[in-house]
Amino acid sequence: MNMHQRIEPPANIEEEKAILGALRMNNDAYSVIADTGLEPMPFCEPIIQDIFNAIGRLIDSGRNANPVSVKSAITVELQGDVTLAQYLAHLLSNTVSVINAPDFAQAIMVAWARRDMLGMADTLAQTAIQA
Repeated sequence: MNMHQRIEPPANIEEEKAILGALRMNNDAYSVIADTGLEPMPFCEPIIQDIFNAIGRLIDSGRNANPVSVKSAITVELQGDVTLAQYLAHLLSNTVSVINAPDFAQAIMVAWARRDMLGMADTLAQTAIQA
C-alpha cells in the first residue's frame, strides 16, 4: 500500500440508521442505548447526529419521538434529492430490535474510535512530514 493512499475511515452507516430506526419505532430503545454510552459524536453523518440529538431531546423532555415531532426538531439540512420525510421513512424500514440495539451501539462506538485514531495518526504523520 502506498503511504499516501487515502484510507477510507471505518463507518457503520447502516448500523447507525438501524439504531435511529429502532429509536423511532420504539422510544423505549433510547434508555437501552443510553446505557451503552452512545452519544451523537460517533455517528458519521451530521444528519444522523442531528436526528439522534432530536430524538434524545424529545424523549428527555417527556415527549414521544414520532415522525412529526422528530421532523420538526431537525436542524441539519439534507444534501441531495432525498427529502427529510423520505429519509425518516427509510429509517423505519432499516431498523433493529431493542434487544440488538446495544450491540449496534457498541459497533458504532468502535468504528468512531477507529476513525479518531486514524485522524490522530494522520495528524501525527503530517506533523512529522512538515517538521
